[in-house]
Amino acid sequence: MDPSRLREAILEKARAEANGILADAGTKAGEMIGKAGDQFKEKTEAERKKLLSEARRESAKRLAQASLEGRQAVLREKDRIIGEILENVRKELRKTSLEKGALHGLVRETLDAFQSDVPIRLYATPRDLPTLEEILKEDGGLGKRVLEVREREGLGGILAETENGMVSIDNTFEIRLSMLLPGMMPEMAKRLFGEGDH
Repeated sequence: MDPSRLREAILEKARAEANGILADAGTKAGEMIGKAGDQFKEKTEAERKKLLSEARRESAKRLAQASLEGRQAVLREKDRIIGEILENVRKELRKTSLEKGALHGLVRETLDAFQSDVPIRLYATPRDLPTLEEILKEDGGLGKRVLEVREREGLGGILAETENGMVSIDNTFEIRLSMLLPGMMPEMAKRLFGEGDH
């Protein structure tokens, strides 16, 4: 065979192999580019979903926080209103003197709570003292049990104690109010704010 033809055949075969390698490399490169593109899309979509999920969580967290702060502000305002009402009740009680009949009943109830005839010391507000002393003069039975009457600041009512101070009965309006409030608060909230018992 002629050397130029041999050389041409070798070159032709080398070209064919090179073209095959290039075509194969192009196919593989295309596949790799396609896979890289798919991977990029998957990563981008995953990152987008992650960011969207984080944004939703942050939004829900902020909404819950704002809702909680709003409820707390409403509760503080309701507490302030109820506190103001109770303070007005206390102010009215401080200004009001008990009627003679009501004070007489309160004294009798307080003394009967001792369940014995031990001598008792009574405490009342300055505005109720004159009426209390009048009651004790008129009702000899009560008057005999009472050692003395002393002045005591407060909303009203009667505080009684034995001579030695070891036993006392607190029948003051402060105590009565503190005992009534837990039961009154739900009803007060319902009337003021239209809420159920809670």
